[in-house]
Amino acid sequence: MEDKRNGNIDILLYALSIVSALLLLILSNKLVTPLISKLDSGAKILDLMFNTEDNIKFTIHLFVPLLLLILGIIILIKTIWNLVKKIMFQNDSMLNKIIMGILSLILVAVLIKALIKGWTLFVILVTCLFISFLILAMLGGVLGSSDTRKG
Repeated sequence: MEDKRNGNIDILLYALSIVSALLLLILSNKLVTPLISKLDSGAKILDLMFNTEDNIKFTIHLFVPLLLLILGIIILIKTIWNLVKKIMFQNDSMLNKIIMGILSLILVAVLIKALIKGWTLFVILVTCLFISFLILAMLGGVLGSSDTRKG
């Protein structure tokens, strides 16, 4: 009786983790869609960073989706790991192992897609941070050189 209850709890936990990971990935995709669509239409990152007419905010449209995506990826990896451990080491019927194996393969495909999307967002974030850092360095250099001329 105890094994049956643990099996039901495991199934519930797997379902909750899969649903939460997928919801995080979907929410991340919805938040990043305006930024990606602007970049796909040919807009430059500098134009998006300094154009106030666009409703692109890098905190909401880049940083938050990247954090949500990373959290979803962590949940997916942990779920896949637990599924593989259960397939390999638990005594279960062959049909259950086949079903869990198919589910694991589907989750690996979702994970790969999320990793590709995450890498794209990471590259955009690093590019924006690099550009911002360069602009701050140039502004600091200009302000520093104007202070030494006065004194």
